[in-house]
Formats: sequence, C-alpha cells, structure tokens
Amino acid sequence: MKSESRFVNIRPLVVISLSFVSGIFLISYAVMGTSLPFFLGLAALILSAAVLIFRRSTGRRAAFLLSAVCLFCYLAGGANLFLRAKRYERAALPSAYYTVTGRVGEVVSYAGGSVRLTLDSLSFTGYLTRESSYKMHLYTQGSYETGDILRFTAAVESYSLRYEGRVRMDYMMDGVRFRCEAEENGISALGSRKTAFEKARAFLEDTLRSGMEEDEAAISLALLTGYDAFMDEEVLTQFRRAGVAHIFAVSGLHIGFLAGALYFLFKKIPVDGYVKLAVVLPVLALYSGVCGFTPSSLRAVAMAGVLLFLNRSGERYDGLSSLLFSALIVLGISPFQLFDVGFQLSYTVVLGIILLSGRIARLLSFCGKRISGSLGVILSAQIAAFPVSLYYFGEVSLAAIFFNLLLIPVVSVLFVALLLLTVLGGLFQIPAAALFLPKWGVFAIKQCILFFDLDYFIAGGFALGFGGIVWYFAMTLTAGMYRLKKRSVAVLCCALAAVFGVSVAFANLEPARGSAAVIGDASLSAAILPGDEAPVLVVARFRRGFSLSRLRRAFLRLEAESCRLVVLGEEADVHYLVSRLNAVILVRSADYYGEERPYGEYVGTVKFHSRRAEPFTVDGLALSYCMEGEGLLADGALIVGSPGRIEPPATPPAAVIADSLADRWQAVYPEASVLAFRADSGYPNGETEGNLYLFWSGAR
Repeated sequence: MKSESRFVNIRPLVVISLSFVSGIFLISYAVMGTSLPFFLGLAALILSAAVLIFRRSTGRRAAFLLSAVCLFCYLAGGANLFLRAKRYERAALPSAYYTVTGRVGEVVSYAGGSVRLTLDSLSFTGYLTRESSYKMHLYTQGSYETGDILRFTAAVESYSLRYEGRVRMDYMMDGVRFRCEAEENGISALGSRKTAFEKARAFLEDTLRSGMEEDEAAISLALLTGYDAFMDEEVLTQFRRAGVAHIFAVSGLHIGFLAGALYFLFKKIPVDGYVKLAVVLPVLALYSGVCGFTPSSLRAVAMAGVLLFLNRSGERYDGLSSLLFSALIVLGISPFQLFDVGFQLSYTVVLGIILLSGRIARLLSFCGKRISGSLGVILSAQIAAFPVSLYYFGEVSLAAIFFNLLLIPVVSVLFVALLLLTVLGGLFQIPAAALFLPKWGVFAIKQCILFFDLDYFIAGGFALGFGGIVWYFAMTLTAGMYRLKKRSVAVLCCALAAVFGVSVAFANLEPARGSAAVIGDASLSAAILPGDEAPVLVVARFRRGFSLSRLRRAFLRLEAESCRLVVLGEEADVHYLVSRLNAVILVRSADYYGEERPYGEYVGTVKFHSRRAEPFTVDGLALSYCMEGEGLLADGALIVGSPGRIEPPATPPAAVIADSLADRWQAVYPEASVLAFRADSGYPNGETEGNLYLFWSGAR
C-alpha cells in the first residue's frame, strides 16, 4: 500500500541522471558569472533528500544511499563543465603573429571561393612556442581536403569564453579555441594525414561519387554519415520543410537499422548472445566514429548497448532509465553537448516516443496494428520536438506526419542496402553496377520531396516562452507518470492549459506600431524598421529557400501591403531575394550594398541601386553607408552585416542592429536597451553570417 501512495514512482537511474544533468545546467550560470542558481539547486537537492529520508519509516538506508549518489552526481556534473570551461579559458594565446602548423579536420565552403578550415593538431611558433589540443578556424580561399597538413604565418586571436552575454558552449563542445585569416598564397601544404574514420568516410564518398550523379551522391552520403555539406541548399531546405531532415542526422533510426541488419545476419550462427553483443557494439561504435561521433549517434549507440545487454541478460528494459543513463554517458564525455540543439532534439524526440507512442497507438488501434504503431511513433516524436524546433528554427512542418509515414519504411530498406552495396562496390571497384538500384531509390525520394510546394505546410512566427516547460510537463502527465485521481488530473490539465495560454500570449506580445523588430531563423537574418509610408526591410543574410512564415506574420501584424528593401552583402542574389519576398509582400524598391552598378538594375518592375558611401533616403529613413565595414546608418539605427568589422561611430545612435560585438556596443552605449535578439540556430553564439541584434532606445 505504501508504494501505491507515492505521487511518482522513483526510478534510481532516472533520478541519478537528472541530478548529473541539473549540475551541468546550473553550473553554466556560474561560468557566465553568477553562482547563485547552482547553489540554489544544491540546496533544493539537499532539502529533497532530507524529506525523502525522514518521511520514510522503512528503507531509510536505501534512501540515504540514493540521496548521497544524487548529490555526488550533481556536484560531479557541475565540476565536469566548470573545470572544462576553465581549461578552455586558460588555453588562450596572446594575440600576435604566429607560424601555425595544423591538420585540416573540416572544410566549409562559402560562395565566392572562400572557405573556413577547422585545424587540429596545432603547433604555434612566434611570440610563444606551444602545441595545443584545441582547434582553430582558418578563413582563407582555395581548395583543401580533410587531412591536409598546412603551415602559414598569420595574426592569431583566441575566442573569448563569453560572447554576446552568453557562453560559447558550441565552440567549447567542438574544441575550437583560435581563429585567424590567411591568404591562399601564404599557405604551404606539407602533406596529408587522415584518421581511420576519415579514410572510411572518404572511401564511402568516393564510391558514391563514382556510382551516382552529384545530387544523388550528396544525398546518399548525408543519409549514411550525416554529412550534408555537399547537398544542394534548396534540396536540404525542402527536406527540412517536409519534416524528414532527421534522416540526415545519424541517430537511433540509423543505429537501429544497422543493429537489426547485423542481428539478422547472426540469426543462423550458433554462438552465444554475449559473443554477438561483443561483435555488434564495436561495429556500432565504429559506425558512429565514421559519422563523426555526433551527439545523436553516441546517444543511439549508448541506448542500443543498454537495450541489447538487458535483452540478452533477461532483465526488463526500462526505456526512460536507459535514455537518461545514455545521456549521463554522453554528457560525462562532453558536458557542453547539453546546450547543443542536436542533442536536445535527439533526446526530446526519444523521450516523447517512450512516453506517448504506446498511448497514441492504442487510441488509433482502429487503423490496424502496424499503421497505429507507426503513427504512434511519428506523432509522439513530433509532439516532443515541437517546442525545441520552434525555439531554434522558428517553425515546424505540418507535413512531417505524412512524409515520415511514407518515407521511413522506404529509408529503412534503402539505408541498409545503400551501406552494404557502397562497401561492396568500393571493395570490388564496381560502384556503378552496385549502386544502380539504390541510385534510383534516392532519386525517387528526392523527386517526391521536391514535387510539393511545402511553404503552405509551415507553421511558425510565434514563441512559446514558459509554455515550452508547461508543454513537457503536460507530456509527463499525459503519459501517466504521476499517481493522481481522475478529478485531480482534470483540474491540473485545466490549470496547465491556462498557464500555457498566458505564457504564449505574453511571449508574443506585439511591439508598438512603428517600432523596430528583428526577424530571423536558420535561413534568414533581417530587421524591419518603420518608414513613413511602408516598412523598410533590412536583410543582412539569407539562404536559398529561406522561410517566409516569420516575415508573413510580421507584415500581417504591421498591416503592411508593401515594403522597401535594403540588402547588405557583397554577393547577395537580389533577383532571387525580391522574387521570393514578393510571395508575401510587394517589394516597392530595393537598395543593395554590393558590387557597383552605377546605372541601376531591374528585378521585374523594381529598380535597385548599388549604394556605397553616398547618403540617401528610403521612405523617410535617412541612410548612409558606414565605410568601416558592411553596414549602414539609418536615422540613428546602425545595421551591420559582417561580423567583427565595425567600430562604434563617434555619435551614439538611437538604435543599434548588429551581428557581432554587441558587448562592445553596450559598453559604448549603456543606456541602450535590448528589444529583440535572434541567433542563427546553426551558430548559437550569434557571431556568424549576419545575425542581427537590436538595441532600441525608443527614439523612433
């Protein structure tokens, strides 16, 4: 009877893992400069332990032991992140010229031939002589491959631990500590040295490129390894809008396919189950290495290991305990991954499947066992991913259920066949013959995705705020994790619905008419400034296929039928931008900061000019170009398009919109207040690719 009176069933592994995660999360505030949340969490943990121990009439020893382990894990999680952050901070080099030798670990190409190389195995000679286990971002031009060993002399800077009011969790997670720029003719190639995992991925890439067309090879490589850098941006965007881009993030889906295929092969072999386990787990770990040991692949391998071991030992499998135990393992290796969007999406999706898929499947049992089971998994995954997707990407796909139900069974077969035939085709040097059928399978999937206009199935343009936390609490309540009477559940559901509604309404309070606003997501960074007759849309960065949902919502709120456009960037495709914007708003004029075009140019009926230094007016806004960098001054509002290139002007503007150096702006103009902020989901520190920050003092 006593166990029945508990409000929630305590699972030791769940509580221990949550303690570890809480320690990591709360110590991040100490890294930012305040230790209060961490010590408040410590006090709450001690108080909870005391209540647990002293309210029990029996089993106090077990309760005391569990409390001690939780306390230790809380402190261990906090210490793990804090000490790693301090180590990152101490690794800084004095800014000076160094001769650098390093190995290319990653190549990211940009339009115009510029590249960003991530170098590892670094050694520095110059002001100091030192080797470093951290990595460097080298911005240059030219063609390079993973494994190239380079030497050059350049001015080296160290990334700061804190940036734009937040900690550089992404750089610490990736181990990137330094940055520099160098001319292509100043870089010497000393040879090449690839790791075994890089050689394996290069083998897959070469085989796919030899046996398929470029588009199909890029999609296949992304499907097998999660490396989507070679995919066409419009194709990748379309997959995201269809809600199936997760097939390019190696996760439980891929690990499950591979583990299932391996066990099918071993089914007829009369060997002990532990021997099979000893073979399968290393293969899964090696596959994770080929994929770059991404958080999703590590999580999937850890969960698969727990599941396979419990299945072999005959123990009952507890999905929630296994999920959180795998999180403990992954975060023990790299605590910074807790703040990575991929990690958060990966774990919330699996959490939703564990909590809700069975209940949803039972509700849909009239559809048949197989269909209801598939719908249960897909719907629960979408429900769980909704707050995270909306927070980071600003939108969700309403077509995800249909496309997941249609494509996942096909992808499961295609993945196994593609992996097996790629390896065989490469080994026997018959890639074209081996990949003939998979090539057409990939082509069919691509055409199926590209056939639909998915802009109409995108929902976004709003925020959940505190409602996101309410959402996840409601998930646990719906899953039956708490022992409550039906009346209590009904009352609690009504209360949660009210809190959720108020939170969402508060998070989406409309700014006053005529105020400035920041619009943006992973594909677009822009700002809307008030004009006399029409709003002025300033676009600092955009990608092909960028989302229109936030812009559509913003212009609807402003009741605007047209806008004036100002584009920043040397290589912006204004023709494409205007044609896409016209789907939601009439673009009346376009001013472009790029290559000189003295006579102007037409986009449809819109004439646009290249502006460099001369002041001009756009619908009542006085604009002038800032010679110090890629930016313009707009009636007291400074809009910056390139990171780290503009110093604050002598006269303080009434408003500042910038994509970097926000801390410097605030130091110069402490009276400015932050109205809105939007970081690129791919670069959470908000430093790169024209992300916008808006400081508004209400002058207009």
